[in-house]
Amino acid sequence: MSLSSLKKELQHFDKSALESIILDLYSKSKENKDYLEYFQNPDEEKLLDKYKTKVSDYIFPKRGYRAKIAKAKAVLREFSKWYPNPEMEAELQLTYIVRGIDFGKKVYMTTALDDSLHKMTISFFEFIKKY
Repeated sequence: MSLSSLKKELQHFDKSALESIILDLYSKSKENKDYLEYFQNPDEEKLLDKYKTKVSDYIFPKRGYRAKIAKAKAVLREFSKWYPNPEMEAELQLTYIVRGIDFGKKVYMTTALDDSLHKMTISFFEFIKKY
């Protein structure tokens, strides 16, 4: 369904039907719940801290010797999809880079992590230049 057809369909609903749909979305997935809670009370600092912690935990795990690069990148994609704020997104990318370098220095720099950090750094500077 396209966005325009969705808009046309939603025009036919009354307030109680829209409330029902929103409540149903809220209860169906954690992502929907988080988004609607953010929409109600947009605390950008708290949200950014939450995502920074997720990225840090994946790229510099407290236990083990392997950074979870794919999961950290998934967090970045999730953030940019749900909360497209360029400044916050850049800060999150920088967290990825800094924590990855810390992990490489203190624990173990794998080829995959090195390649990922290189690509992320290039992406970060392109993103900064664009915004």
